[in-house]
Amino acid sequence: MTSRKYSFLKAFCIGLLLMPLGIWAQKTEVYNQPQRIYNRAIELFEHAQYGEAQKHFLLYMERSDARELSVNAMYYAGVCAMELFNPDAVNYLLGVYSKFPEHAKAKPAIFQLGKYYYRNKDNKNAVKYLQYVTPQDLTPSDAEELSFIKGYCYFKLDQFDDSKLSFANIVEKPGKYFDGANYYYGYIIYREGKYEEALEKFLRIKNNKTFSPLASVYVAQIYFVMKRYSEVVSFADTISNKNVKSDIAGIVGQSHFQLGNYSNAVPHLELFNAKSPLGKTTQDIYRLGYSYLRMGN
Repeated sequence: MTSRKYSFLKAFCIGLLLMPLGIWAQKTEVYNQPQRIYNRAIELFEHAQYGEAQKHFLLYMERSDARELSVNAMYYAGVCAMELFNPDAVNYLLGVYSKFPEHAKAKPAIFQLGKYYYRNKDNKNAVKYLQYVTPQDLTPSDAEELSFIKGYCYFKLDQFDDSKLSFANIVEKPGKYFDGANYYYGYIIYREGKYEEALEKFLRIKNNKTFSPLASVYVAQIYFVMKRYSEVVSFADTISNKNVKSDIAGIVGQSHFQLGNYSNAVPHLELFNAKSPLGKTTQDIYRLGYSYLRMGN
């Protein structure tokens, strides 16, 4: 009886010793399965853990010969690098496009490559690649981003016709890029002398913290060029930004002058004459002097 108990106890102890090893081996085997690695990579990617996600995508590429998911893994490895501003984004994304040009991820890879250069303020290289991508090649959200990035990069390169075409795709679409697109598009058509249309675009973004100060200057200038002096004055009264008020002091003062409001014209003309960016002209001095005269000064 004692011998049986001893044998049972020995077997039980050996089982306990081997159990952790068996579990560990099982977990290792599961982790070595390529599909599990890929799934984990996607999970990390969706949680914006791009560094770890890229490691898993690259590990999957090493351990799998499944073409479809391997191409996907190369694409996502490149996107992770792009999000991290890492230069290896170029190799992975360009690799997808050059090695698998017919794959569904080929054009999105070029879009991500252009996005990489855009984020690194390399507008020339950005448009070099983005010109090969159309909105139809991408998801709706990526298509809107493509139009904005292309429009912006062309704008910074002074290629205004191409910029205008890109912004035209999203200038009427409310969303993330609406305000920016309307500002840049409005500026381009302002340059073309299409003042009514430009005015409409600028007024759309009057509440945007980034673009409103810039747009407000152009709104005031458009009203002034069109000789709508009362609207220059009333619009100027709605502006609280001190820098903008200083920038438009000259045209506000001249508008009051044209309306015969000489006492109101004086403080604006004084400010403009004191800080005129291009220097005072004889007309500037005359308007201020005449306003003093009409005030009995």
